[in-house]
Amino acid sequence: MVKTNGGNGRGFRPVLLFLVFLVLLAAVISRLFWLQVMAYDHYRDLAENQHLLSETLLPSRGEILISEGQSGNLVAAVTNIEKNLVFAEPQKVVDPAKAAAALAPILDLPQKEILGKVSDRSRKWIVLKKEVLERDSQKITALELEGIGLEPQTFRRYPEQVFASQV
Repeated sequence: MVKTNGGNGRGFRPVLLFLVFLVLLAAVISRLFWLQVMAYDHYRDLAENQHLLSETLLPSRGEILISEGQSGNLVAAVTNIEKNLVFAEPQKVVDPAKAAAALAPILDLPQKEILGKVSDRSRKWIVLKKEVLERDSQKITALELEGIGLEPQTFRRYPEQVFASQV
């Protein structure tokens, strides 16, 4: 003779499996609610920072060429030259004395002046020298000083002196 469980055929395991499934579903739904509703501002800011980039682009000014009399040769009245600005971020400079000693002969500035600027931790950014030549810029880059950087700048040059300088 075969014994039966005596009920409607449902056992404990299917009910337990169903309850575990409900608990997992509730956990997923509550996590989604937390991420999408409660932490919305945080994740919106993260997404904006990844996708938005704002940078001011300065247009480059063109050269001005003048035709030279009967020959028709073009002569530059105004040209652009690229030079660098040397700056320091005093809060990032590891050894101000070493940086000042290394930069003084290249920038042709007194070591005390440079040391005063790179030691001022209250400043975030300070100009050390403007219009630095390319060879000096390469020397500064080769030093690999922490907190010292170069920023390219364009300057107008007037080979014909005052001619067309107002243009």
